[in-house]
Amino acid sequence: MATFSKKLFKSLSNLSEMSQYLVVINNIQGITTQEADTLKELAFAKDPRLLEAHQSFMTNHSTNTLISKWRKILAEIKGKPRPIQTDFSDEPEIQLIPKSSKSPKSQKSPKSQKSQKSPKAPKSPNRLSQLLPTEIKSPTLDKGKDSQITGSDLITLRDKIGLGNIDPRSLIAKARSILKNHKTLNFEDFCKFIIGVEGSEADFSKLKKKQILKVLFDNFDQENKNELDKNHMLNSLIVVCGGTPDMKTEATFMLYDINNDGLISFDELLEHQISVFKILYKVRPEAINKTGETPESLARVTVESIFNEADADGDGVLSLAEFQAWVKGEPISDIAKEEKKAHVDEIKNKKEKLFQQIKAIRKSLTSEDTAQELIRLKISTGLGDVHVTDALKYFRSHSTTGFMTRKQFSNILLNLICKYTDYRPQPDVFNNAVNQLYVNFDRDGNGVVDFSELFCGLSMLCAGNAGDKLKGACDSYDESSDGKMQMEEVVKYFTSVFSVLLGAEAKNLISPEYLAKVTAKELFSMYEIEEDGEISYEDLKDWFDRNRVLL
Repeated sequence: MATFSKKLFKSLSNLSEMSQYLVVINNIQGITTQEADTLKELAFAKDPRLLEAHQSFMTNHSTNTLISKWRKILAEIKGKPRPIQTDFSDEPEIQLIPKSSKSPKSQKSPKSQKSQKSPKAPKSPNRLSQLLPTEIKSPTLDKGKDSQITGSDLITLRDKIGLGNIDPRSLIAKARSILKNHKTLNFEDFCKFIIGVEGSEADFSKLKKKQILKVLFDNFDQENKNELDKNHMLNSLIVVCGGTPDMKTEATFMLYDINNDGLISFDELLEHQISVFKILYKVRPEAINKTGETPESLARVTVESIFNEADADGDGVLSLAEFQAWVKGEPISDIAKEEKKAHVDEIKNKKEKLFQQIKAIRKSLTSEDTAQELIRLKISTGLGDVHVTDALKYFRSHSTTGFMTRKQFSNILLNLICKYTDYRPQPDVFNNAVNQLYVNFDRDGNGVVDFSELFCGLSMLCAGNAGDKLKGACDSYDESSDGKMQMEEVVKYFTSVFSVLLGAEAKNLISPEYLAKVTAKELFSMYEIEEDGEISYEDLKDWFDRNRVLL
């Protein structure tokens, strides 16, 4: 049985009654997924028996008594329809039935009839399903499409497109690289990803496959937005694809392990659960609005309850062994505890070493050597005499595609210098400076760079104060000139800045891209801005002033 700490009960007491019911039902061990589904429906219906059982639980804190009362309630309503089970560990052989047709009784096999009368209960509580509310996870909604599919029908669909042959861990591993820049996927993105990882036979028609994928996509798209939240989609695919329960558990762990360090932190799981509850709020607003809670508050209590049970040594992170033990409702072995401690210590040492490297590199950004290198580049390119505002206008008017080759960059820069200054650079000095700058931005070596990224780096060499340069950087991304940048844009901006400021030795230790990501996250956190929000160039200037970074 789950044990609820005093801290968790205190957290529960801060939630509305409806939120308390959902969190407790999701996190009590000893009940099946179907039983949990039925209890949630009773909670939404405000069944007085369930409310009385919950109030007693909040007083006596006895999980055994609570489960006993729940089973009594479930026995009283026996015979009423229950939600379709979405645990596909045991896979019945059922044909896909179109919505408009009915299957004659004569076509039912004895095996099918038996499974309908006596559904097989899981050997242990399905804790994994509790991480994703049933209303979201169950891909059984009738969306008015040509066909409606049930949990069993999904098995047939997945086999048609080859997902039954896919190890879910491989699915998540490929998603980490292929979808790392995606937050949502439209149907075409979804098809490209699935076809890229599927395991169906080579002669299967891609057209037919896309038709089946459309049915799957529509059933995953429970908000009817014609796009899927990436994490929700991957959660659903883990459920649908093949593999053993242990494989699915490990795949789920990989999905939550955002930084891929082999551990799940409280914040990593919280981030995922917030996105889950946000979707739930949109899918079931009429029910969830009754709770009076936010996705953030519900997610926090849920994650607290998980860590309360699963984090055996209380160090604030979960290892794969702890996560697997929690899913199965089993204690973790002493060997696994020792292995986790060694791994956590190793990660801490790596983070401390990285922290010291970042600290040293950031210090170098304000060094005399860096200042002298900037002065040299300003002189050799001639940009030191061109105001950043003029440079932005000129580059923007001559960059119609938004991208530049090395030759285009060299020609535009030379014409800019000739227009706004009397400086006429020596060809070899100028070409060396251009090559040095361009190679910093052409990081993939394809001979083409993004105009905004390129200009952000060049702005540091232009004339003007720090405010002018930061405003120019913001404007290079935002033609409306409202002076705000999103996280992705800030990362690109810092990458450009660090590409110019960091020396070769520093770049060998930490890439400008990695330092930019770390810095951007710290920046948004410092000014208490959500990562999907926007930051003003005034705040950016304040950060540069505080850290004395050269502009």
